[in-house]
Amino acid sequence: MNYRERYEMRREEGRRRRKRNARASIITLLVSAVVVFAVWFVAGGSKSNKDVVSGVSSQAVSSQTVSTAAPVAASDWNLILVNHSHLLPLDYTLPGLAEVVSGQEVDQRIVDTTKKMLADAKADGVTIQICSAYRSVPQQERLYSREPAQEPGAPTSVQAPRASEHHTGLAIDVNCPEFPQLEEGFENTAAFRWLDEHAHEYGFILRFLKGKESLTGVVYEPWHYRYVGVEHAKIIKERKICLEEYLQSQ
Repeated sequence: MNYRERYEMRREEGRRRRKRNARASIITLLVSAVVVFAVWFVAGGSKSNKDVVSGVSSQAVSSQTVSTAAPVAASDWNLILVNHSHLLPLDYTLPGLAEVVSGQEVDQRIVDTTKKMLADAKADGVTIQICSAYRSVPQQERLYSREPAQEPGAPTSVQAPRASEHHTGLAIDVNCPEFPQLEEGFENTAAFRWLDEHAHEYGFILRFLKGKESLTGVVYEPWHYRYVGVEHAKIIKERKICLEEYLQSQ
């Protein structure tokens, strides 16, 4: 074998060696990418899967801050916070529901108090109607899907699934025969004036106050009342604060 042939042989061997090295580098990169993806999926990716609950898509709550409701003692079940930044815990279970009026249910622990409030208002010549109480997460999903798109962070009147306190069975929406709409004009009715004067005596607060939209994430809703218990309701009423402020001060 002459010099020229040996030279060509060495060149060919060099090309083959470079190809093998290139293939090895590509394989190493692919393996590294797979490992990184697996670590991400286990550590963080699976977290997003928790947003899919009771048929609710993760897209429906993608604009929400995904955190669980503020922890409260078992004896303080009535103070659970559910809003746009404190989603209903995935493991939250109601002790039971009871019908407060035809077709509307609340947490069974507040059904007698709620019925008494309505009866006492009636005795005073004021008719208060409950038009919405407990709502499941899938029900909220359907309501939310019909809402027009909102500016991110803007106060809204319909919460995303798991962000509505109607899921707790502790919230009611009310109206009256002369004003059946869920609109701000409800504040001009005898029903609203009666609730404004007496709701706290039964443990209910006007949940979404005017001027507190930046804290609650919800527009002023004179028709939405939330049970927190008589002791807490009296303080919240007296101080003219929202539930978020009250819990922060505890």
